[in-house]
Amino acid sequence: MISRAGVIGISALIVLGACSEGGSKPASGTAKEPTHITVSVAQAQDINGLLWNVGIEQGFFEKHGVIVDKVIPAEGGGTTLQNVIAGKLPFGQVATAAVVNGYREGLPVKIIGGATEVPYEIGWGVAANSRFKTVDDLKNTTWGFTNAGSVTEAMSYLVPEAAKLDTKSIKRVSTGGVGAGIALLQSGAVDVTFIPPLTALEHKKDVRVILQASEVLPSYELTVMVTAREYAEKNPDVAKGMLAGAQDAIEWIYANPDKAGERYAKMAQVDVAAATEIIKKFIEVKVYGLAFNPEAFKAVEKGLQATDGIDSVDWGGLLTDAYLPEGHKGTIPGK
Repeated sequence: MISRAGVIGISALIVLGACSEGGSKPASGTAKEPTHITVSVAQAQDINGLLWNVGIEQGFFEKHGVIVDKVIPAEGGGTTLQNVIAGKLPFGQVATAAVVNGYREGLPVKIIGGATEVPYEIGWGVAANSRFKTVDDLKNTTWGFTNAGSVTEAMSYLVPEAAKLDTKSIKRVSTGGVGAGIALLQSGAVDVTFIPPLTALEHKKDVRVILQASEVLPSYELTVMVTAREYAEKNPDVAKGMLAGAQDAIEWIYANPDKAGERYAKMAQVDVAAATEIIKKFIEVKVYGLAFNPEAFKAVEKGLQATDGIDSVDWGGLLTDAYLPEGHKGTIPGK
């Protein structure tokens, strides 16, 4: 799922393409001439890709002077953030923890907006026939997370604590991936493992989700919109236009759950009713959000303290609200 390799997590990347040619009239305060970009989305068939799908199909990006020509798979690994800094990938929607680590290593990055701030997609599952029925049963258990440095590793610390379990009684094991986690669950090597919503649907005969992280941890900034500091400073209208289009897409999803569910079903190639159920839950807990939520960033910081030994994060230096739409800026932690 969402993880960090080196200094970068995976999620979605926006690659700047060619420059201006005809398009719809941009909104005030955004790019004066349409700028063409290609959107690359890791896990393009999952929830992150829906925002871009809606923004393109509904013309929201184009309305603000940014035309998304194509959606392609994102690069993974440490090269991605380096490409953002080099200007090859001016914007990205990436794992927050990955950006923090890159920033701490001296990379000139700026977080210009939130993206997904509620960890509903982080589910914890047990075997379908498990003796564990409630969260309270999970004392003295072994939890499987995907990889070291991943969001799921951070959640294996934060969720038990938030659920008021004895964290000292919890053991943690890196499974290497969702599928491997299910295999370890079935073999009895782990008692609980990370299960995202779509996987829960696909394996409902084998696994049972006992807890969504958002039930006990309502805020955690999973992914953010990031850019190279110099690029945003030199191209503020493009940054504003991209974020304005993204905000319009978020509002459309929230206002049209059934239509959003149909789109998600087509993207993920799952049953419409099941996809719509997931989308309605995402809307209910408000997963999407560009505005900065201090509590969501503080949760990331706490997770990094557990997984990376980081004492604190300079959010004031890393975040800027200069390009966010009015009314959707939120509050930068510490300000």
